[in-house]
Amino acid sequence: YSTSKVSAKPKERYKFKAEIETLWDIDLRETGKETEFKPFRKNSKLFNITGKNGETEFSGEMRYQTKLNINDTAHVELEFENVGVTAQLFVNGKDMGQRICRPYRWDITEAVKAGENDVEVFVCNTLAQRMQDFFSTYMTLPASGITGKVRLFVQ
Repeated sequence: YSTSKVSAKPKERYKFKAEIETLWDIDLRETGKETEFKPFRKNSKLFNITGKNGETEFSGEMRYQTKLNINDTAHVELEFENVGVTAQLFVNGKDMGQRICRPYRWDITEAVKAGENDVEVFVCNTLAQRMQDFFSTYMTLPASGITGKVRLFVQ
């Protein structure tokens, strides 16, 4: 649990803000059933893993991998608009930390280099998709995985 403040909205101090439209390789590992990740989608846009076009009863860990080209590395932050539910970010193999709620935003300055950068995100959802009782079958469950916009901020 972190008590540090991170602005959920970009401030004027950023000279560059971009929405990243990259494709991701997505692998899944089902909690209690699998020990290794299994390929799920290659070169995919972000979507709700447990939505109608995914695995509706999936509960476990999702691994997202992509490459980002970054030219200006003075001060760089990466933000995911929506994550269901927790996310741990690695940039070029360096652990940037975990987030359990919004804002899903990391200062990645110490890990990025000019040019191509490897980005890997581990996302975990809850067991709610797989283990429902009579009452919870009528509840709206939150999306699983990374959904929404991915933003890059450069200062």
